[in-house]
Amino acid sequence: MPRNLGRIALPIVGYCTIFIAVPLLKCRTTRKVSWRIVCVVGTGGRSNARKIHRNATKPTPVTEEYQSILQRLPTIFAPMHFFFSDAHLGLGQPAASRQREQSVLQFLRMVGQQGAESLFIVGDLFDYWFDYRTVIPRQFVRTLAAIAELVDAGIRVEYVIGNHDFGHRDYFQNELGVVVHAGDVATTLAGRHCYISHGDGKAFNDTGYLILKKILRARASNILFRAIHPDIGIGLAMWASRRSRDYTSQKNYGAKGLDSEKTGESDGLYAFAEKKILHEGFQLVVMGHSHMPRRVELEGGTYINLGAWLKDRYYLRLSDDELIFQPFAG
Repeated sequence: MPRNLGRIALPIVGYCTIFIAVPLLKCRTTRKVSWRIVCVVGTGGRSNARKIHRNATKPTPVTEEYQSILQRLPTIFAPMHFFFSDAHLGLGQPAASRQREQSVLQFLRMVGQQGAESLFIVGDLFDYWFDYRTVIPRQFVRTLAAIAELVDAGIRVEYVIGNHDFGHRDYFQNELGVVVHAGDVATTLAGRHCYISHGDGKAFNDTGYLILKKILRARASNILFRAIHPDIGIGLAMWASRRSRDYTSQKNYGAKGLDSEKTGESDGLYAFAEKKILHEGFQLVVMGHSHMPRRVELEGGTYINLGAWLKDRYYLRLSDDELIFQPFAG
């Protein structure tokens, strides 16, 4: 009986199961990957296990398609970080704002489909924003839902507030799970030392705005503002937003060419980025605010201004081996 049991058990112990995970691209425009599991089961105990081992040592032909997949694996699985700014949802006629929001929603869906690790909203997503303890502006529910969906999918969303949407209380943090930054951010992404800022207050001769910024964002000012009925308070926020735009439109932010290094006399944003890269060791500086998309290569780093989604709709995609700055095609 023990001998028979051994004859039965030996082949079972000798079974060899090999799982070969073959990554297959779902489509050419997405980074999601599906997995096909191929199971090879040996039969016949030790002798078959040896046969499988000998067969495994024989060279296996590699198709061009599989070789292409293997070459792209580092890019496919590299963590990706996306950046955009200055969508100014709520600006202009309702139809124009809704059309702009549809583009933002398509972009957010793309970020989710490509399996991003993080998304940075670099200020002025809304043309005005002020959330109360129980009230928020009603127009942006689709965008808020799309952001919440990204967070629920495990994508880290970070929001660097700008000069139009500084009225954050705790809605984005508590309800959406977004990390909100009241100021600039220094961090490391994809192996690069990065500095991220909306850019407001960095133009030359901007002392007046810096004083106003401190007053508007002071704790006492926010407490007093939230004591006003939301219908009146949000109306005042819209008025303040228009005043801020009138002030900003008078600033000269320099060259309008995407790759131009020539700057205007008031382009403190470029000067600020240059200082961060050349003197403080940052490898990537990302800003918005000027509404002029720019990419400037400096010694040791890159300055990106994201422009605005009022017209050009540029975004930045960063990974270990890519720094892609381009308009969104959606």
